[in-house]
Amino acid sequence: MNTTITFHGQELGVGADVLAQAGITAGDNVIVEATDEGVLVRRQTVTDEIDADYAAGRFRRFESDEAFIAHLDSLAGDDAS
Repeated sequence: MNTTITFHGQELGVGADVLAQAGITAGDNVIVEATDEGVLVRRQTVTDEIDADYAAGRFRRFESDEAFIAHLDSLAGDDAS
C-alpha cells in the first residue's frame, strides 16, 4: 500500500488508511525500527515491555507464592490493613 509520510516538527504523519489496516490509533505507543528494506512501524505490546524489562534485569524471582505475597505485603507497608 502506498501512502505519503508527513512531518510536523518531531511528529511523523502516516496515512489514516495504513494506520487503520495496522490497527494503530492516535495515542498508541509504537516501535520504529530501521531495517535493510526501510522502516518498520509496529504497535508496542505488553510483551515488548516485559521483554525490555527482562533484558534490563528489572525482574525478581520468588521461591514460593508465600514469598511473593510477603514481598507484596512489605511494599504495602502501613497501607496493608
